[in-house]
Amino acid sequence: MINDAMPYWRHDKATQNFGDFLTEYFREKLFYGVGLPAKLVRVVGSALDDNHIGRDQQSDITMTGTHGDMVAMWGCGMRSEESLSLNAREECTILSVRGPLSRSILQLGASVPIGDPGLLLPALYTPQKRHNVTGRRLLVPHFNSTKTDQELLDESGCDSVLRPAIEKSCLALEAFIDELTSADFVLAASLHAAIAAVAYGIPFAYWDSGDIDLEFKWRDFSASIGIPCNFCTSVQEAEGEYASRIAPSIKIPPLLPVLGVAPFPIRQQPLLNIAAADIARYGITALEASAGNNVQKKIGEESWAAVERLMSQAEERKKLSELNSELAAKHEALEKEIDEKATLVAELQSELDQSSAVLASKNEEFEQLRGQLVQALENSQLKEQRATALQAELDQYRFNLEIAIQRLESKRKFGSSATSKGIVDKRKKGRASALSYIVLPYNKRRKKKLHSMAAALRAFNNTGRNLLDKKEPTRPNSGCSLAERFTMAGYILLPFNRRRKNKRNAMLQGL
Repeated sequence: MINDAMPYWRHDKATQNFGDFLTEYFREKLFYGVGLPAKLVRVVGSALDDNHIGRDQQSDITMTGTHGDMVAMWGCGMRSEESLSLNAREECTILSVRGPLSRSILQLGASVPIGDPGLLLPALYTPQKRHNVTGRRLLVPHFNSTKTDQELLDESGCDSVLRPAIEKSCLALEAFIDELTSADFVLAASLHAAIAAVAYGIPFAYWDSGDIDLEFKWRDFSASIGIPCNFCTSVQEAEGEYASRIAPSIKIPPLLPVLGVAPFPIRQQPLLNIAAADIARYGITALEASAGNNVQKKIGEESWAAVERLMSQAEERKKLSELNSELAAKHEALEKEIDEKATLVAELQSELDQSSAVLASKNEEFEQLRGQLVQALENSQLKEQRATALQAELDQYRFNLEIAIQRLESKRKFGSSATSKGIVDKRKKGRASALSYIVLPYNKRRKKKLHSMAAALRAFNNTGRNLLDKKEPTRPNSGCSLAERFTMAGYILLPFNRRRKNKRNAMLQGL
C-alpha cells in the first residue's frame, strides 16, 4: 500500500511548497495503492542527488533496522551536472527523468522516458476561473523569498503576487492552480509554477530574481519542452520573450511513456486523459511508440487493455475524422456555392426591385397624365357645350333683332296709316319707341336717349338708388318715361326667365 514511502520536502509541515506537495496530490488522484517492491519512491523534484538518496536510505534503516531496498525515482531531475555519484546511482532505480540533460548525464538511453510529472496536472484537475486574477500578470516567487509583495511587484512590474506556500491539502493545491490559470501571464521564480503554466497553456516566462535556485533544473526542464532557458528581469521583457521565443518553440513531450513506467498502477481515467492528449498532439503514433512490453508490466493489464481499446478506436476515429474532413470540405464547397447563388439572387432581386420602382414611377406619371387628359377632355366638352349654348342664344338674339329691325322698318314706312286707322295704341307706341332707342341709335337724339338710360343704370349700380322709379319723361311731350324705356329694353335684351320671354314675345307681336 502507499504509505509514508513517498517522502517529499516539508512533508511533516503545515505549510507546503506547491511543487513538492504534488507528491501528495498524485498519491490521492493518480495512483492505485499497490506498486513496486521499493520501500521509498520519489515522484517529483530535483531528487537525483547523493544527499537525497543517502537520506532516503538512512531513513529506511532507521525504520526497519536494515539497509533498504532500491529507491525508485520517477520524473525526478538532477540538481546539477555532478549531483549524482556512481555509488548513489547504484542505490536507486530511475524509472523516468525530468529532462534530456539528466538522461544524457546519467547515460540512461532513450528507453527511459522524459517529462516532469507536473505536466500531468490537466489529466487530474480542471481549473475554475478566479475573477480577481483574470486579466492580471502574476508573479510567483520562490518559496524561500523573504521580500514583501510590494517589493516583488516593484521589481517585476507584475500586477499580483501568488506565493507557492500553501496549506497541506489537495484543495489548497487546486486553489493555487485556479489562480495561476486565471491570470493572463505568469512570471515564475518557482519551477513547478512554470511547469503548471506550460501544462495548462498559460503564457509564462522565468523570472531573474537575482538569486536563481538550481539553474540546472531550469535548463533540464526547458530542454524537455524545446524552449531556451532565459531569465527576465521584468514582466515587459518576459512578455516579449514569450511571444518571440517561447510560444513558437514549446512542445510538450509524449506523457503516456511516463505513465507506462510509473511506480504504482495508474487510475484508468487519468490514463485515458493522457492518452487522448498525446493523440491530440502527436496522432496515433504516440500510442504506438508507447506500446512496449515494459509499459505493459508497469501500468497493469486492466489499464493497458483500456489503452489498447483506445488505440483501436483511435484508428477508427482517424478514418472517421478523414471522412468528416472530406464531408466538411464538400459542405464548405456547397455552402460557398449556395452563398454565391444567394448573392446572385440578391443582385437580381435588387435589379428587379429597381426596375419595379422605375415602372411604378412611370405608371404613376402615366396615371397623372391620363387624369390630366380626362380632365382636359371634360373641360373641353364643357366648354364646347357652353359655346354651343352661347351660340344658340346668340343666334336667337340675332334672329330677334332681325325681326325687330324688320318690324321697325315696317313701322317707319307704314306708321302714319296705322295711326290713322287706330290700330296701334299708346302702349304699343311706347314699346316701339323704347326699342328703337336701344336697338337703332342711329341719330344724335336717339344716342342721347341711350346714354341717359346707361347713366341711369350706372347710378343704380353705384348708389343703389332706384332712379328708374321716377316718372320723369325723357323729353317734353313724351308719353314714355325712362323707366318704361329701360324696362321694355330689358324684355328684349335680357330674356333670362320664362316670364320675360313671354313679355318679349308679346312685345314683338305688338310691334
